Amino acid sequence: MSKLSKLLRDPRRFVHDAVLNAQASLAVARITPARDRGFRDRVQRHGDGDDVGETLRRALADTARVFITPDESGRDAYNCFAHELDWVLHFARLIAERRGVAVRVLRAGHETELNRANVMTTARRLRAATDFALVWGFDPGAEARLPLAVWERRDDAAQYYAKGHNAFVKRLPQSDFDRLYEPDTGRVDLRRLHRHPIDGVCDFDVDFVYTWVNHADPEWRRLIGEHRPLDSVDWDRYHAADELRYSLRSVHHFAPWARTIHVVTNCAEPPWLRPHPQIRWVTHEEVFPSGADYLPTFNSHAIESCLMRIEGLSEHFVYLNDDVFLGGPASPLDFFAANGTSVSYLEPYGMVLGTPDPEKPDYLNAALNGKRLIEETFGVSPTRLHEHVPYALKRSVLSEIEGRFAADFDRVRRARFRTMDDISVVSFLYHQYAFQTRHALRAPAANAILIRPANSASAFVELLSGRRRQFFCINDGGDSAADASYAARSTRFLARFFPEPAPWEASSSS
Repeated sequence: MSKLSKLLRDPRRFVHDAVLNAQASLAVARITPARDRGFRDRVQRHGDGDDVGETLRRALADTARVFITPDESGRDAYNCFAHELDWVLHFARLIAERRGVAVRVLRAGHETELNRANVMTTARRLRAATDFALVWGFDPGAEARLPLAVWERRDDAAQYYAKGHNAFVKRLPQSDFDRLYEPDTGRVDLRRLHRHPIDGVCDFDVDFVYTWVNHADPEWRRLIGEHRPLDSVDWDRYHAADELRYSLRSVHHFAPWARTIHVVTNCAEPPWLRPHPQIRWVTHEEVFPSGADYLPTFNSHAIESCLMRIEGLSEHFVYLNDDVFLGGPASPLDFFAANGTSVSYLEPYGMVLGTPDPEKPDYLNAALNGKRLIEETFGVSPTRLHEHVPYALKRSVLSEIEGRFAADFDRVRRARFRTMDDISVVSFLYHQYAFQTRHALRAPAANAILIRPANSASAFVELLSGRRRQFFCINDGGDSAADASYAARSTRFLARFFPEPAPWEASSSS
C-alpha cells in the first residue's frame, strides 16, 4: 500500500527510487561477493570480544589502506581513502551482522542504517564527505562511535590528501606513508611527523572528580542526625538513586581518555563498586585542612572548596556532580584548550543580581558573595551562572583563589550546612576569577539538557530516540527526593541508556 501511495502521489519520484534501488542491488551483487568472503574471514579471525569498538579496531587495521591516526583532539581516528569507502562500509555491515547490532553512518547530523542493499549507494554519497562516523549498537549509551576522516590518493603525485582539516598534515607523500606504516597494526601515527606534540592537542593528563553522598548510609545518617533533626533535612541535597553508577559509566564509555576518577565522600563505598586502578575513593578527612573543626560537613560548597587538595590530582580536571552525565563522546578539547586554558560554559542570561537574602535560593546567595569578591578585585560585575554541565577546573588556579580569599574559604569550610555567607567556588567563583586572570575562556552554550520532574518524561524519550545531547543533568529539587515515580523513571532511563557495566562494577551488578 505504501508503494502504491507513493506511485500515485509522485510517479516520477517512484520511478527514480525504483531505478536507484535496482542499481544499488546490482552493484552490491556484482561487486561484494569476493570481498564478502575476505571480510568474513577477517571478522572470524578477530573473534567476538566484549568490546564492539575494539573488534572493529582490530579488524579495520587488517584491511588494506585503512589506517589509524590521532585526530585533532588527540584521540584515535580512522583515516581511509575515498575510493575505498565501499570496502569500509561493507566490512562494518558484516561485523554488525555477526555481533547482532545495528550500524549507522552518521554525517552532518543525519544517520543511515547500513544494510546489504544500501552499502554502495551510501558509499557514493560519502564521496564528497570530509569525515563521518560509524555508530554501533541499539542503545545510545552502549554504542561505539568510530570517527573516520576521508583522504584522497592521487597516484599522479604519489601523495595522499586529507579532504578535511587535519591539524597534523594536509598532504602525506607516499614515501612518508611507507615510512610510518606499521604492517602488524595497520597504523600510521601522524604524531611521528613532528619533533614535539603539536599545539592543537591536549597533551596533558585530565582527571575526573565527583562529590557523592548516600542518604541511606547508616553512619552518615547518624552523623547528620547529631547536627540537625532528620525531619528538618532537605533530602533533595543528599538523595542517592544510583546516579553515581551510571555517571561513571558515562565517563567510561564517552571519555576513555580520563586518567583517574576521584570520588570525594564521607559515605561507604556502594556494594557494586570493586577496587579498580582508575577509581580512587577519597574521604573528607583527606582533603580538609587538619587542626580545625571542619568535619563532619554536609555542605557541598565547603567540600568543593577543598577539591584541589586531593592527593595526586592532575593539574587539569573535570568536576561532576553525580547527577550529571556525558551523553555522547567527549574530547579533552570540550573542557580545555590545547594550551591548558579551561573552558567555561556559562548560561547565556544574567541571574546574579542584588545582595544575599534569606528569600533567595542558597546557590544564588553563594554566587552573589562570589560576585562581590570579583567586583572588589577586578572592578567588573559578573552576572552569569555556569550551566548544569561538567566543570573544567585547574588545580593551580583554585589554589591561587584560596590564597587570595583565604578568610572566605575558611568561613565556608566551617559551615556544616549551607548558609547565606557561603561562596560557590567551583560553580561560580572559579569561572569568573579564571576568566579575569586569563586562565579560562568562555564557550557558547553547551549541547545539554536540564531534566527535572516536570520535563523528565519527554526528555527521556528524546534521549532514547537518538537525539544527541553531549551532557545532561537529572536534577533534584522541589521535593523530588519524595517523588518515587521520578526516581523510578530516572533509574529505568539510565539503565536503558547506559546498559553496559564499567570495569569497576562487581559482576553481580546490573
